[in-house]
Amino acid sequence: METLTLRDTPTVQGPAQAMQVAAPKVVVRYERRDISANISPSLLEISYTDFLEGQSDTIELVLEDADRRWQRAWYPQHGDLLEVQLGYEAGALLPCGQFEIDEVELDGPPDVVRIKALAAGVTRALRTRNDRAYENITLAELANTVARRNGMQVSGQIAPVRLERVTQVNETDLAFLKRVAAEYGYSFSVRHGKICLFARAELRQSKPELVIERGDVSSYRFRDKIQGVVKAATVSYHDGRQQQVRRQRVEASADSGARQSADELKLNLRAENAQQAKLKADAALAHSQDDQTSASLTLFGNVRLMAGVNVQLRGFGRMDGKYGIAQSLHRITRSDGYSSQIDLKRVRADAAGAGS
Repeated sequence: METLTLRDTPTVQGPAQAMQVAAPKVVVRYERRDISANISPSLLEISYTDFLEGQSDTIELVLEDADRRWQRAWYPQHGDLLEVQLGYEAGALLPCGQFEIDEVELDGPPDVVRIKALAAGVTRALRTRNDRAYENITLAELANTVARRNGMQVSGQIAPVRLERVTQVNETDLAFLKRVAAEYGYSFSVRHGKICLFARAELRQSKPELVIERGDVSSYRFRDKIQGVVKAATVSYHDGRQQQVRRQRVEASADSGARQSADELKLNLRAENAQQAKLKADAALAHSQDDQTSASLTLFGNVRLMAGVNVQLRGFGRMDGKYGIAQSLHRITRSDGYSSQIDLKRVRADAAGAGS
């Protein structure tokens, strides 16, 4: 595990041998043609938001347009492809991926153009509401079925969970998969043209890749709560073979490190068998634990601060510990250079304990 300090930010020697932060670097390809040199003089800001789950990654470019070329000959077309890399001149660049232009804004005066793009692969089909029913299918097969319908592939290891019936009612494919994945303890996202499903338990178990000290942070905000942090979760389900209602109860592990309220979470979720009920109870209980302590940090830009990465925080007293990055925002501006803002959730020991 490495310690992230200001020394990790690439530097160059100044005139008096003083250490200076290296210049940020941005590479932009438009329809696979490198336009970095063309847009550099007018680029005011570029920001890349990387989400762990639930939303597609985004890119936004803010350009001054005094000669109005972006409003005329250079006006970007919806659906055109952007490829972006950012970082420092002296270091490795972060490959943000491919994006499709989704929205253009014109502001003024002075004239400014904002180009917003979504991760490539998030097509209109994925955002169209549908009504469908799926029967006798596994969670992995469900994900692959939706992916193939949208010309995509699935990334990630998915446990063999069988679903007798699952219904999509007036939901987009994105919202539908997010809901079903979350019920069974998976994070869902679309990135680099793929539908990604990752077991949250595995993400929590990953070792921290970086240590962030208090002195590395320009601003911070922590939130520590107990409301909603339950001690147990119960899912009721109908046993078709025995023709009776059964309950699956999961208690928080004694060594999870979370302070629980006296509340219990009773879920009115559909479950077809004991396996499904336990998975749903585990997922709900773990989500409750994850939400107890959250943080938002702003610091010098670092290309390794990506959603899904675990870090160790030091120098924040009772808030020290292992955290997972839920969202990262990488921003380069003409005035302030390269910065990263990360939203984190404290990682507890396995939330689930004994089931009954």
